[in-house]
Formats: sequence, structure tokens, C-alpha cells
Amino acid sequence: MARRWGMKLLKYGGLGLVVIGAAAALAPSDSWIASTVKGPFDRNYRAKWNAWKQENNKLWADRIVAGGYLLHFRHAQREKWRDSAAFDAYEAANGIDASTSSFSRATCLTEQGVEEAKLIGKVFEMVGVKVAQVISSPSCRARQTAQYAFGDYTVSNALLARTGIIPSQREDFDKALRKLMLEVEVPEGRNVVLTGHGQTFVKSATRVLDERRMRKGEPRHETGFYVIERKDGKLIAQYRFASFKEFANALIDVPLERAN
Repeated sequence: MARRWGMKLLKYGGLGLVVIGAAAALAPSDSWIASTVKGPFDRNYRAKWNAWKQENNKLWADRIVAGGYLLHFRHAQREKWRDSAAFDAYEAANGIDASTSSFSRATCLTEQGVEEAKLIGKVFEMVGVKVAQVISSPSCRARQTAQYAFGDYTVSNALLARTGIIPSQREDFDKALRKLMLEVEVPEGRNVVLTGHGQTFVKSATRVLDERRMRKGEPRHETGFYVIERKDGKLIAQYRFASFKEFANALIDVPLERAN
């Protein structure tokens, strides 16, 4: 509601800016209006945000190395076809492999995406992330992300992009995904990887997750992932890496001198 009224006030020009600015100045520093309106006018805002992000990227990257989490990845790069959701539904409903079809470019990875997926596996191996199991959406791009990153994987239709599921089925799919995430074994010191889609925890968050402990509205780009913890029978999304580079650049030490 605050956002809606804020947009209405902005329509009235200067008056709206004055009112919103005053509200931001008086609001608690961690409130929505303070961070959205006041933040961009703070000369140190961007520097503070970058410092906070870098610190937390390192904190959560180290925790992933220690293991014990569900890591929900958005697939690597694909071409942006307008009707990709229809191709997803057709592929999943018929149990076919789109990589061998005439519409492979609609649902599968690009050449760049293949290399991005390979990088995920290489970096995990390099920094010592242990993976116990990989479960993929049935869509080609998610399966290929799992394949090129980790090799072995299983498929669960519950991870399919919600845009490829008719509305009357979405609640059942959300229940199935929650059940999967609560029941899959996560051995001590290892993680379980789920390869899927960016909108899964946007459109289905309240039915799958019990809590999201991150700022709302931040994007999760291709290769980005959520760090999800199981605790006392609950699923808690603890952190978001917007893209895989945030994880890699938090842990990889580059030597000052080039190795021979």
C-alpha cells in the first residue's frame, strides 16, 4: 500500500516529492520508504550497500562450503522467446528432450549458458563445495544447467517454471515442491542443488517457503541462487546471490603473480 500511495503522490510533481521526502526523513532508517526514497540521495548509500553485500556474500559463501543447505539455482542463459512457457509445457507434458527438437532454442541453453553452467561446477569443485544430490526442473535449460555443472541429476516436475503450469494446478505443484524440499536428504557437510527458474519463489513463495530473510524486489538473474535452510520443519530462504559471479568472486583468491 505504501508503494501505491507513493506512486500516486509522485504523479503530482513537487508536492508529492516534498511529502515523500519528509516521510523518508522521519521514517526509521531500515523502513521501506527510507531505503527506497532517502537511500539514493545519500552520497554514501551505494558504498554502504556494496560493502554490506560483499561482506554477506563472503559470509554465506563460506556457509555453503560448510554445507547443509538447499541451493535453488535459476538456470543459466537461454534465448528469450516470447512463447517459451508454452514450449516448456509441451516439453514437460510429453516427456520429450527439447535439445533434439526443432524448438531447442526456445527452452535450452545458449552457448554462453553452457559455459556458465560449466563454471558453476568448476568453481564449486575449486572452493570445496560438496553436493549430495542435484534435482532439476524438466525444462531443457534447467536440465542442461544441472548436467553441465554437476553431471548426474534427477528430474522433478514440481520445479517446472510456474508460467508453464495452468493456474488450477499451481497449488498442487507448490505443495509437491515444498514436500520435496522438506523430505530430500541433506547430509551434514553437503548441499542439495535444485536447478529451476527465477519466478518459482516469486509466484509461489508463500505456499512453498515459510520465510524469506532478504530484501524484496531484488532481481535474481540467470545463474543466481537462493540459499534455503531447513529448520524445525520450516523452509527459510536465508540469502540470495543475484548471479553466480557474486558467489565466485567472494571466494576465489587470485594470486598477484601469474602462475607458470
